[in-house]
Amino acid sequence: MTGFVYFIRRGEFGSIKVGYSIDVQKRLTALQTASDLPLYLLGFTKANWAQESEAHEALTPYRKNGEWFENEDFVRQFVAAAVSFGIEQAIMMAESHMKPRRQRCGVRGRIRGENRAAIICKHCQNMQEAIDSR
Repeated sequence: MTGFVYFIRRGEFGSIKVGYSIDVQKRLTALQTASDLPLYLLGFTKANWAQESEAHEALTPYRKNGEWFENEDFVRQFVAAAVSFGIEQAIMMAESHMKPRRQRCGVRGRIRGENRAAIICKHCQNMQEAIDSR
């Protein structure tokens, strides 16, 4: 079933949730009821449930808990790409630009140290400039 992959930030600088819903506004309202901080809808894009899972996989190094991810540059670039160009483009960008050699720590498979950063190629910098200019 086609719905939307949405991106919600907890508070001003908090974690980013990547979720799936048919009705994004209804989902935001339900999540807000359970949150002690304001939630901000960063955007959404048409997608299916399987693509939400692929997005989670692409962002695994930044996972905090469940569907919540760290508010880091790479995650924000992923969100911007998904909202501007579609979820498939964002997933392809993420998968093609992660460093091939990463050291995983024992906690939820997170990447540690400087190795956690993603490599962004010239194409993605241009993509980011295109997003910024909108």
